[in-house]
Amino acid sequence: MAYADPVQKKAAKVPTAHGRPSSQRPRAPRPPWAPLQPRTNSRSAVIQLKAPSEKTAGSIRAPAAAKGPWTSADFVSHYYFGGGRAIDLGDVGLGATFRSAPSVEKAVATFVDAALARKEPTFNFSDKTVTDVTDAIFSVGHSTFFRTVAGVPGICNFSFSIRDQFKDPVSLGIEMGGVPYPINFAWAEKRARIGK
Repeated sequence: MAYADPVQKKAAKVPTAHGRPSSQRPRAPRPPWAPLQPRTNSRSAVIQLKAPSEKTAGSIRAPAAAKGPWTSADFVSHYYFGGGRAIDLGDVGLGATFRSAPSVEKAVATFVDAALARKEPTFNFSDKTVTDVTDAIFSVGHSTFFRTVAGVPGICNFSFSIRDQFKDPVSLGIEMGGVPYPINFAWAEKRARIGK
């Protein structure tokens, strides 16, 4: 029969920072050349980057963090995280800004005046020009601007639209990890034809 050695003693318990004893040995001091380890409350110290959460708004999935009209940063963010989905300027709070840009107002006025000057009772025609809204919406800049009119006695129905694309944001001629996407916007107007 084996007997316990009365001389053998249990390992001394070391008090911890919380005042409770611990049978573990104290940690050795960190050598000055050893890298610091980040503290974390999770079970894993791995940090995973995620694309911004998105919320559907019409034809666009706008970043949930975006507040108010889009800025250049929002256009760039959508380039990297939007998956190429088209946006509509009206959905991102920039429709009125686009329409009030001087080059757009001029393009609209020129087309409307030409249509209202027509003498035929009914007519239809379309054309296109280029607008420049760089000062108002830098990320849109120059766009092909489409103009259409249908004239009937007493009234003209106009429609205006752009079909642009956001691509190559750093102007290198290549895509830097993002996906180009369409930028669209359209609206309609009616004007009376006096005496026609």
